[in-house]
Amino acid sequence: MKETISYYIENNSCIYAAYLDNEKAFNGVWITGLLYKLFNIGVRGRYWRIIKSSYQDIVSSVFFNGVYSESCQIKQGVGQGRTLSSWMFLAMINDLIPELISLGKGAVVNDSHIPCILIADDTSLISPTLSGLRAMLDTVGEYASKWRLKYNASKSCFMIFGGKKHRYGNKSFNISLNGTALERVFNVKYAGIDIDCNLRIRNAVSSRCKKGLTVVNSLAPVGFTSSGMSPSHAIKIWEKVVIPIILYGSELWSEMTKQSICELEITQRYAARRIQGLDRRSSKEATTVLLGLLRMSTRIERSKLTLLNKFLYETEEFIWKKVFEQNRSG
Repeated sequence: MKETISYYIENNSCIYAAYLDNEKAFNGVWITGLLYKLFNIGVRGRYWRIIKSSYQDIVSSVFFNGVYSESCQIKQGVGQGRTLSSWMFLAMINDLIPELISLGKGAVVNDSHIPCILIADDTSLISPTLSGLRAMLDTVGEYASKWRLKYNASKSCFMIFGGKKHRYGNKSFNISLNGTALERVFNVKYAGIDIDCNLRIRNAVSSRCKKGLTVVNSLAPVGFTSSGMSPSHAIKIWEKVVIPIILYGSELWSEMTKQSICELEITQRYAARRIQGLDRRSSKEATTVLLGLLRMSTRIERSKLTLLNKFLYETEEFIWKKVFEQNRSG
């Protein structure tokens, strides 16, 4: 998505993106429709019958205060947290992609047509024109109605990237889903990643740091302090639990300011002082070096190199690989 948006901005063009909320995605899957789609994509015979038996004729009850409620039959939903749930949901929405492509609307990067990006139950539509975005939203609405999917328009939104004349103001863009107008926003969280309409990452970094500090403070009762567990164990928790939360999606952070880098380092020093019981005025170097901690900026550069390696050596069958190569050559 970022490569596509950047392509249009670099060419002084405006691009619109709609982010759709699929209400109760996994719990709302129509089982009969799912089985039909699985059969059509080649899941047949014994495997199809196993899946059918897994989702049909299922009953459920509630256990409370030592008493079970009456059983009721479950007629829809693939369940939250199950191993196959995300794959089954993808099977339900997979046919939406060719329908959007057949419209001939959406973003085009050189010879790559990119009308939408689907990540699990997160759906986004991208178009350089308002008419194109409206047409795709109509298609999504029709598809959802046909296959009993429910998109919550009140929780969905759209953003505008580039095009200074459209960026601010109270202009009505008349963008709606199933008759409900979508709210225009200037930043959104998509697939767990904060996206800003100007592609700035300052707010994303601040949000991640605050979340990291919250986790660090919440770990105090279980011994994440100098008087609790040993520093070696606390560092493992910091590395395996807190760091991934703070730096999630950091491989996409570009043009980081000194202020953002400083905020990340301050967050790590705060945790290091908690682990060692040091005063807030203690030396910056002593705070982290004694624990063998890498600088946060170093961790980010390492994650970017890992992503670059994947881009360079992945096969050409993936659309994101094609977009990357086209932008690099352009």
